[in-house]
Amino acid sequence: MVRIRGLVLIACLFGTLNQVAVAEVVYQFQFAFSGPASGPGQLIDPLFVESDANNAIYVASATTDRVEVFDSGGNFIRSIGSPGSGVGQLDFPNGISVDSQGNVAVVDRFNDRIQVFDSNGVFVRNIGVGGIGPGPGQFGSAVGIDQDSQGNYLVGDQANNRIQIFDSNGTYLREFGTLGTGDGELNFPHGVRVKDNGDIVVVDYLNERVQVFDEFGNFVMTFGEFGASPGQFDSPIDVVVDSANQFIVSDRDNNRIQIFDETGQFVSSFGDVDIGFGTLAGPHGLAINGNGDLLVTDTANDRVLVFNAVAVPEPGSVAVFSFLALLIAVASVRKNHANGKRALVSSVAAYRL
Repeated sequence: MVRIRGLVLIACLFGTLNQVAVAEVVYQFQFAFSGPASGPGQLIDPLFVESDANNAIYVASATTDRVEVFDSGGNFIRSIGSPGSGVGQLDFPNGISVDSQGNVAVVDRFNDRIQVFDSNGVFVRNIGVGGIGPGPGQFGSAVGIDQDSQGNYLVGDQANNRIQIFDSNGTYLREFGTLGTGDGELNFPHGVRVKDNGDIVVVDYLNERVQVFDEFGNFVMTFGEFGASPGQFDSPIDVVVDSANQFIVSDRDNNRIQIFDETGQFVSSFGDVDIGFGTLAGPHGLAINGNGDLLVTDTANDRVLVFNAVAVPEPGSVAVFSFLALLIAVASVRKNHANGKRALVSSVAAYRL
């Protein structure tokens, strides 16, 4: 008995030091929903997309001036907003961010403001002072939005070529960025995303690249350039970071989604060739839900596509765990010959794979 427990303990300790490492995550098409119509739950020019803690899906339907809310299966739940410039109304909604309490922040682009709604779609407050201009809390056709771990909002302030940061109550804190083509400079920033480590990822739209900054706005790295080859962009719009620390970028005018590793090296792309869902036409917004699924707004096709995440382990990591299973099976043999023999045969087969 002591020998069995010791062997299992060694295997468990070894396992904690050799967990299965994920080399990359690939995405398989699951389903698409909605279509070109103006009624509730229907989309015309869907731009940005977001998911909440319950995996509900929020879509900015720009031409109908609403945010449409769906469950994780694409079934319509409710609408937020209506056309106009009054409180709670929207004019060409863009970026969306949903906090842990279910409050929904919406970039109200042509009204040059950001509005926050509660989980029922009732207006709560504005972020910033609003209005068009270059001052703190003003906007020049804002586009993307995200929140950091403290609940601060980060906004891609397009025409002002900056990222503005507000606290969870919507009070202006600071900003970074200036017009230019050099490292750390911006030209019409669009999508913005905060990584788990606090780094800020910005889609530098007219510079045809993605830039990464630290939490204080200091330049870290950049990748991409104009073109149609792998790793190049033609009007990049949005970005997310997945569980393998890969950057996923919507490459709108190349009609594809591109995936890069954590150093900015090209990994793969999809969307410009039919692999079961047609082809993408002007993909725009991106989000990753609690299951790791990738959500894509296929804007010119007036739909949202959902892709299942499949982790690809690093070579050898599966063999390590199969070998651990073999050790445990050997211990089981010593404890119970009949049951352990069956486990041993199964583990040996797995190890040989």
